[in-house]
Amino acid sequence: MKEKKKVQTENQERIKTPFSEMVRKFKKQKNAVVALCFIIFLIFLAFFGSKIVPYGINEYDYNAILQGPSMKHLFGTDEFGRDLFSRIVCGTRISLAVGFGAVTVGAV
Repeated sequence: MKEKKKVQTENQERIKTPFSEMVRKFKKQKNAVVALCFIIFLIFLAFFGSKIVPYGINEYDYNAILQGPSMKHLFGTDEFGRDLFSRIVCGTRISLAVGFGAVTVGAV
């Protein structure tokens, strides 16, 4: 009985699909794994960014014009008092759409 199980596991290990080979080689490249995690993080920000930002992208705060980073405005504000963190997070959606569109056009 043990020999039969051993033969089955050996046969299962020999089957290598192109996808499993790609995953195996991909896991060996640490830079590629880190880049994939970063891209997944950006995609998460693109979808849920508008829910986690404290201010709207065009919301003005005239009392905080050109302020540096603080607890109220994480990345500071611009010359109109708009929160830079909110604008950067909401801008990821546009940046990813342009990037994926360029890759798609380039692939065709």
